[in-house]
Amino acid sequence: MDWKRTCRAAGLLLLFVLLVAYLVYAVIHFRGGNPDEVCTSVLISTQGAEGFMDRDDVADLLRRADLYPEGCHMTDVRTHDIEQVLLRHGMVARAICYKAANASNVNEGTVCIDVSLRRPVLHVLPSDNTAPYYVDDDGVIIPSVPRPQNLLTATGAVTPELATGLLADLALFISEDPYWDSLITQIHVERDSRQRAVVRLVPRLGNQTILLGPPDDYEKKLRRMRIFYEQAVPQIGWDRYTVYNLEFANQVICVK
Repeated sequence: MDWKRTCRAAGLLLLFVLLVAYLVYAVIHFRGGNPDEVCTSVLISTQGAEGFMDRDDVADLLRRADLYPEGCHMTDVRTHDIEQVLLRHGMVARAICYKAANASNVNEGTVCIDVSLRRPVLHVLPSDNTAPYYVDDDGVIIPSVPRPQNLLTATGAVTPELATGLLADLALFISEDPYWDSLITQIHVERDSRQRAVVRLVPRLGNQTILLGPPDDYEKKLRRMRIFYEQAVPQIGWDRYTVYNLEFANQVICVK
């Protein structure tokens, strides 16, 4: 019995030693503690906002902050600092940086950076001489983008509150509807006699504008306008009228 107890105790001790050794190995190799391991590969992935920002832009951002990890010892790679620098950029919604485990004995390490980008839906060009900016599909302001693309623009008396609220919703609706996305290029905001914000939509073709009035119930108004475009415009001609007024319920008022 004593011999069995001794063997069992020795087995448990050996198991404990192996477990401790594995934990030490894991801390060193999985969390970048190998002092000889150098970052030889940086894997950057971006999701969303196709064309506005890419992997090269992420790498350039880290280089300017002196945080690009390639060539650094893995123990010197500051994953948290990398994440924070990326998150300070207006285009970045989420950023995760981590060190990949190296199962071989080669002292080469990999740093992975996964970035989720915001999706711009509106380019705002205010008339009050303030700086232009972008708004994403969640109504978040993006001061600038690395690679500007053709995008629905908002001009005129646009306030940040209006841009991030009703105009962002309207822009998202237009961008996700193939019919209106192919037709509308600009949202222009004016103030009426009661200082209400009223919206004109500017098509890509022709000289006419679509007057929505206050930017509420825009889905119903645009549904009415599409029916008019598809049924009446082929009969009367595209350029016969200069303004189509949708401000009043169940009507399309045409103005020459």
